[in-house]
Amino acid sequence: MKSSDSSDEYEGLIKPVLDIPLVGGECIPYSFTSISDHKILLQTGETVNFQLGYNELSGTYRAVNITNKKELMRGTVERIKDQFGFINYKDDNGETISVFFHKNSMSDGCEFSELSSGDEVQFKTMFSQRSQKDSAIYVKKTTTPQGRPERLRHGSTKGSSALVTVVRQPKGPDGSVGFM
Repeated sequence: MKSSDSSDEYEGLIKPVLDIPLVGGECIPYSFTSISDHKILLQTGETVNFQLGYNELSGTYRAVNITNKKELMRGTVERIKDQFGFINYKDDNGETISVFFHKNSMSDGCEFSELSSGDEVQFKTMFSQRSQKDSAIYVKKTTTPQGRPERLRHGSTKGSSALVTVVRQPKGPDGSVGFM
């Protein structure tokens, strides 16, 4: 893959795993505009799906509508601050990894403001050129953490008997009944 330092555009080659008779087993070129999702930056060695496009003017084939085949991952929101947060997830070796996400990385229909620490989310990872680390994209809340355990909740539940029996009415310092 070649990268242009002056812009976000880049180009590269895709090596097909299956023999495509039209291109004779050669690598197929692509550019940034060939990628169907511009949030994704392809990395060398990633597995992708693509369609083959033909340029009638140059008589060459190009990869178009490229999508990466990264699977959705699951994790827990570790913390949220201002416009970003961190998600903890376990990698293939069972090691806990923390990954950054920005509020613009939310999945369609999901709001950053709905997230809080402890929420379970699903997401994909993408290598960030700026930080040289993975970051989370397409973050979507799957479940909300359970509140306090029943034994620690305050108040009574409907249909249960009173938890407190009044022995005497409260009186104020001046002898009046009740509080004011």
